[in-house]
Amino acid sequence: GPLPESRVEPALPERAVVAGVEGEVTLQLLVLTDGTVGEVRVLRVDPEGWGFGEAAVEAVGQWLFEPARREDEPVDAWFTVFHEFKPR
Repeated sequence: GPLPESRVEPALPERAVVAGVEGEVTLQLLVLTDGTVGEVRVLRVDPEGWGFGEAAVEAVGQWLFEPARREDEPVDAWFTVFHEFKPR
């Protein structure tokens, strides 16, 4: 799959930090031929209701990728990303 060249770390939602809640998010990204993210779908958020999904979507939407290639031509490609939120 495409590899991120530039990543923005998702911010830990403030209320999750205060409560000491950890979370996991699985996203599906559409990486376009120019390496930008064209679409982000949230596949899974655990636990729900803490803002983890929104934080991940906001950050991952800004990532830049080396686009996928087919026969050396850049192509749009779906790509799955897993992110763990752990209070530091």
